[in-house]
Formats: sequence, C-alpha cells, structure tokens
Amino acid sequence: MSTDVKMMAGPTPAEFARNDWALAITALIALLVGLVLRVVITTQTSTYTIPGAANIVYPTNWVADTTTGENLFSVSNPRSGSTFPSHMALISAPLAADNTLSDAAIQWTLDLSSSREHFRNLSSQTMSAAGTDGVKISYAYVADVGGSSRSQLPVVVQAIDTLMLVNGQLYVLRYEADATVYNDDLATYERALAALKF
Repeated sequence: MSTDVKMMAGPTPAEFARNDWALAITALIALLVGLVLRVVITTQTSTYTIPGAANIVYPTNWVADTTTGENLFSVSNPRSGSTFPSHMALISAPLAADNTLSDAAIQWTLDLSSSREHFRNLSSQTMSAAGTDGVKISYAYVADVGGSSRSQLPVVVQAIDTLMLVNGQLYVLRYEADATVYNDDLATYERALAALKF
C-alpha cells in the first residue's frame, strides 16, 4: 500500500515581496510615530513667573528649583548625559550707581574669574535680548563635581551668561553644561532667551 504525500507549495516570489513591503511600511510608520513623539515631548514647555521680575520658559521634562540661593529661578536637565547636569538660571544682581551695562559686564567677568576654577573667557559681545540691550559672555571653567570623592573626575563646563539691564536692575540668564554635551541643550537656552519677558 502506497501513500501519496502532497507537499505544500512554498510562498511565491510575489508573496515574499508583499511580506517584505508590509514589514518595511510597518517599520517606517513606527519610526515616524517615534520621531513625532520625540518632537512633541522635547518641545513642550512650561512657564515660570517670577513675581515682579520676569517670565521664563523651560522644557517640561527639566526639573525646576525655585529655592536656590542667588538665583531667582533654576532648572536642570536630569537626562543631560553627564555628572554635571545641563542647567539654566535667572540671576538678579544690584547695579552700582552710574554703572553702564558695559561696566557691569566687565565686573561680572572679573567676578567669574575669581569664583570659577581655571576660568577662561571665550568671547563677549553686545546683543539685544528680551527687548533690551544685552551682553553675552561665553566662558569655560573646571567644576569638581565629585567634591572630596576621588571617584568623580573634574568636568570642563562651558557656559553663557547673558546680561540685561532692566529698570536699573541687572538680570543674567545663565546656561551651563558639560563641554562634551554643551550643544545638546544650547537650542533650549536660545529658545528660553528669545521667550524671556520682563
């Protein structure tokens, strides 16, 4: 007694092609959805109002700290990829009588050079910010993020301080980040500066 075994026919080349196209289209749609979600999440902002001073805009996924000492407002990126998290701060400083913005910028740079280890002034330029004249000071310094611990190496920090004179008061919007990831959040700082209102 003999039994005929019928073999199932394998997929045709057209069926293989159809499956490949379906897989490619599904992967492309998933990629586009991921990109749209990333843009939506990273561009969502919150606004913090400093009574009698300013409104500052920052990303919702950054962590705000309104209890810091010299700062009116401080916010940091917990996912900045460094032991020194990228952060922005709005600082208010008194202006000596008869001082100009230029005088304030010179004094500010001198103060930074004495308070920051291995301070280097990278550039200084006049600009317009928040509807007023400003001075942008770019600099770098070394931050010891490990403190007394030897497990953490010092970090080279790159920073920008934008000085603005508003109603006789000096305001400074600061951005600091590990130099290796400095450009990652620079656009966030530029958006915050462009949206800053006094």
